[in-house]
Amino acid sequence: MVRRTGLVCAISLISFVQACQAPLNPSLRAVAGLYDLRMVVDPQPSSAPVSGRITLTSAGSAERRVSYRVDTVGTVHEYVTLGTYSVTDSLVRMTLHQLGQGQSFEIVAVHQSDGWLRIASQGPADEPIVELYAPH
Repeated sequence: MVRRTGLVCAISLISFVQACQAPLNPSLRAVAGLYDLRMVVDPQPSSAPVSGRITLTSAGSAERRVSYRVDTVGTVHEYVTLGTYSVTDSLVRMTLHQLGQGQSFEIVAVHQSDGWLRIASQGPADEPIVELYAPH
């Protein structure tokens, strides 16, 4: 029994060391970086973000900071969301939650061949909104 426990511990230790030395997911490294909001296509400009930044780390962490006008006099409020992301082909799936809020949500971006991120979503009146983020 002692030999078997020792063998299990040794295998576990070897697996752990190999996992620590394993290279990071190459698709995460390919998209990791800072992206600044450069353009928004929105038929209702009043609901469009006025600035934004997405941070993706090579370890799979994601942060999205987006500012919106919240009233008619131009007051701007920044919304910060944190979470993780994964990459499949050119799709970047971010699972995020807003600070101080319990529920999470998913944003799917396309990592374009030019290095930009493109997020397409539906606005309050079901109109399409497209956000384009350039690599920083």
